[in-house]
Formats: sequence, C-alpha cells, structure tokens
Amino acid sequence: MKSQAKELLQKYQSALCTQEEKAIVEFYYQQWQPVTAYDLPEEELQAGLAKLDLAINKLVSVRPRSHTFWTKVTSAAAILIIAGAGAFFYLKNNNTPGGITYATDIAAGSNKATLTLSDGRKINLDQDNNSEIPTQDGSILKKANGQLVYDLSHLSSKGPEKLKQGEGINTVQTPLGGQYEVILSDGTHVWLNAGSSISYPVAFNDKVRSVHIRGEVYFEVAKNKNKPFIVHGGNQTVQVLGTHFNINSYTDEEAVKTTLLEGMVKISVSGTSATLIPGQQAQLVQNKRISVLSVNTDEVVSWKNGEFFFRDESFRANMRKIARWYNVDIDYDASAPQNLPLGGWISRSKNISEVLKMMEATGYVHFKLEGRRITVTK
Repeated sequence: MKSQAKELLQKYQSALCTQEEKAIVEFYYQQWQPVTAYDLPEEELQAGLAKLDLAINKLVSVRPRSHTFWTKVTSAAAILIIAGAGAFFYLKNNNTPGGITYATDIAAGSNKATLTLSDGRKINLDQDNNSEIPTQDGSILKKANGQLVYDLSHLSSKGPEKLKQGEGINTVQTPLGGQYEVILSDGTHVWLNAGSSISYPVAFNDKVRSVHIRGEVYFEVAKNKNKPFIVHGGNQTVQVLGTHFNINSYTDEEAVKTTLLEGMVKISVSGTSATLIPGQQAQLVQNKRISVLSVNTDEVVSWKNGEFFFRDESFRANMRKIARWYNVDIDYDASAPQNLPLGGWISRSKNISEVLKMMEATGYVHFKLEGRRITVTK
C-alpha cells in the first residue's frame, strides 16, 4: 500500500520538497540518530506510519509518485509517533531540540475533579478506583478511568419521573491540571478540560435538557428529538437535538468558540443567532456579533484526544493551553516572540519540559522553568 509518508520521503530524496515538507523530514532525521529504528516490531512500525500518514494529510499536500525509498527516516517518524512525540515543527537553520533551562520538571495533568452534590457535599474524584456515591437523588458510579456515570435505576423511592428539573443539581469542576468525563443520566457524554465546570440536573424531566458550563467542554449529546439539549456558557446559548461539539469559553481567551463536529447546533446571544454545520466554528467576541468560519476540528478537540495540536492558533493561545494543563504561570520577556511557526502534535501525557523542548526546536524561542513559573524569551 502506498503511503503519504513514503511519498514525502521520495520527494525529499528527489529534492522536490517544499520548505515545509523538508523541515518535517529533517526534524525526524535529527531525532532518529540516538535510536535504533529496526528494533520495532513490524506491526508497531505500521501503526506509527498510519498515524504519520494522517498527520501529513492534514499538514501538507503530497502528490503521488512511485515509491522507492522508505528507510530509517520513516522508521524514526514511526518511533516518535508511537512514543507520543509526533510533532512537526518548522525548524530554523536545522536547530535541534534542547537548551531549555529548568530547575525542576512538571508532570502532565491527570483525571481529577470535584463533584458538588445538591445537598452541598463535595466529593474528591481524584482517586483511581471504582466506587459508588450514594445520594438523595440517586446513585453515581465513579470509575477508575476518570469517568463519572449517572444511573437513574438506583434512584430512591421518588423515582426519576418525580424528580423535577432543577431538583438535584450537581456540579463537576476540574482544577488547572485536571480533566474529567461525565456521563449524564440521558446518556450524553461530557469531557471537561482543565479549569472547567458543568452544572446539570440529575434527571432531565423538563421539556428541555439544560446545563451550564465554564471553561472548555466537549459534548456528545444523546439524541432525543422531543427534548432539545441546551448549553449555557460564555453568555451564549447553544441548542441541539443530538450532536458532537466543543465549547471553549475560558475568560482569558479573546472569543467564546463553539465548534461543531457532527450534527447541527444553533448559537444564540443578545437577539442574534447562527446555525453551524460540521467543520464550522462560531466565534463570539465581547458578547457582540457572532462570526462563523471553517476550522480544523482535529486541532480544536485534540485536548480531548490526549494531545496538543499546534497549528492554526497563535503562540500565546497555545501557551495558555500549556499553562492550564500543567498549572503553571507564564511570564513573557520583552524579547519573547508574539508568534511562532508551529505545526504538529505532541502527547499531553509528556512532562512539560518535553513539550517546551519541541517548541524550542524552531529556534525562535527559549524557556526557563523555575518551580511552576515559565519565563519566555527569544
């Protein structure tokens, strides 16, 4: 089977690559040198190559050619991808990663959150174990994989049909450096990014299913044409019947961004509205006019898939993502760049030093890490 990765490598060998494509290959070649590519089992190489193909499809356009060359550079790419460091950073003068100064390292964020019940009790969800949380409204199962599941079959004698909307409001809140998944009583899946929250009724027994959010939340809404799902957050309202979408309403971002992956949603604010189709994003700036544009949805939801995907957003917006996930403060020196030519991904499971080193590989930026404070310079 022909692969985009093989075609890219042949273009490099034939001196037909663009500067962007050349940077991709040379980055992987530099990273290959300390490892032995051929030690990987064939199935792992193929799995890594498949992911590389997907990334190349998104980042560059490669014309088909007969393939005669795929050796250690391709294997190196597969190794880095399997290791979760599949980043395409556009290099300046063939700089290699490194040079970061840090006194201590910081581990990645993890599954942690606080559940506030309707009676005011707060329950720490950080522990990696399965447990049942009995409440006056019903039974909640906390799973070891960072998932909270509501089961109305365990409700008290009230019964779910007698539990009114507005009764039994629960809130799940993640700290900086935390994430969590909640499965609501109607089967809707909700993923919370760091520093986010969602408030919701234990049972949806009104004409609509209404929730309130802060921060960044991804939804896979259970379909119910008779009971629309309403999300309130960032001074806007999003209405759906059943769909997949992401809302970024962090207060330190310039705009509230609602991105649709599947289905259809309607965004309303201050008497104006917009309807999205998959691949579109609504941006609301300072509670004013809604603008709609096409976006790379993989980049938008990369956090939910366990990755940082740096491509279209600004350097400082990407640094805010890092700050939330690792719970760090960022200071910018006067020499720090306003923007940075980035294009790629790296696993969110990596320590912060590994993420920063990959960004330093561009040759345009330097980081100093002391405790939980990062100083950015040129």
